[in-house]
Amino acid sequence: MGAAATLRRRILAGVVAACIAVPSITVSAEPPEKQEAPRSAPSAQEISSIPEGSIGESEPSVQAEIKASFIYTLAKFVEWPPRMFPTAGAPVVFGVLRDDLLRQALERAVSGKRIDGRPILVTVVNRPSSLGRCHILFIGVSEPGRLREVLKETAGRGILTVGESEQFAETGGVLGLALAESMVRFKVNLEAADRAGLRISSKILALGEVLGNLPAKRRP
Repeated sequence: MGAAATLRRRILAGVVAACIAVPSITVSAEPPEKQEAPRSAPSAQEISSIPEGSIGESEPSVQAEIKASFIYTLAKFVEWPPRMFPTAGAPVVFGVLRDDLLRQALERAVSGKRIDGRPILVTVVNRPSSLGRCHILFIGVSEPGRLREVLKETAGRGILTVGESEQFAETGGVLGLALAESMVRFKVNLEAADRAGLRISSKILALGEVLGNLPAKRRP
């Protein structure tokens, strides 16, 4: 196994171990009476199912695959407002803002897979104003100057924003993501998630740093 593949397995194995260790309690942005039964923790096979990389694989492509796997796993532990799915067969839409490497990695990661029985669609977003229906929007480090514009465009639309720029969650994004010290590290802005009407499982929250608190009326 090459060094790149070994690093990838190490990171994802750490995520698996943490997921299995946390209790099955859900922190919710909706009233408790509307909550469904907790979802089972992800298995090692689910999270570490990224194909092995070739010897000549570059570091950016390895990182893109790790982020894609994380985003796909994250989506399985999020509940969106019912209005985000107008029909029973409506897809879960992953939007990627101007990051072709991640788009390709996401397409590979979700190929042939579903979330709650729904198909998964990966779309490219070239500019915030062209954003259509989207459930998760990834905003790469190449777009720091447009972050506030993007967050303004996504406000109130039930979108889970994921970004890599410094202070992403503190600025109002839902989840700030970083790869550091062979680990996936992230921050979740609970108040931003609540404003978007999102429910994020504590199985995910327990793995990262949580910013803010849910309003008292929203606490489970």
